[in-house]
Amino acid sequence: MNNDNTDNSWILLTIAAIVAAVAVTIWKFSTFFGFDMSTGGAVFGRLVVLVVVAWMSWKFGDDFDPVRLGNLWPVLLALLWWCLWPALDFWAAQERPSFFNPDDVSIWWATWYTKWGGVAAILGFGYLGKKLFQNDY
Repeated sequence: MNNDNTDNSWILLTIAAIVAAVAVTIWKFSTFFGFDMSTGGAVFGRLVVLVVVAWMSWKFGDDFDPVRLGNLWPVLLALLWWCLWPALDFWAAQERPSFFNPDDVSIWWATWYTKWGGVAAILGFGYLGKKLFQNDY
């Protein structure tokens, strides 16, 4: 027999409130951009990863030079491009005629070579621009 008289129901209510707030935020985000919930959740989750990485770069960049924001901004731009990949897939599915098999037709902006080529271009031009415009004094 358990004689524990502590009331821990507030923990369950707090967890439920947090889950509900996240669900409503993702729903509003999806509605604003015209996504379905799974696409909106994927984009929103990736944007949260981007914000966490940017915050960690901002917070710990003074202590550890390789993650300083001035050194990491091309990676952050590439992560922003990565955040948009589920949206590109969603928009490509909207553009494809309904009588085509999804595996037979692909829109150019939702293909793997466009996505990874965008990452390579952002990183390459970002670090090239950083190298060209850095002050050596």
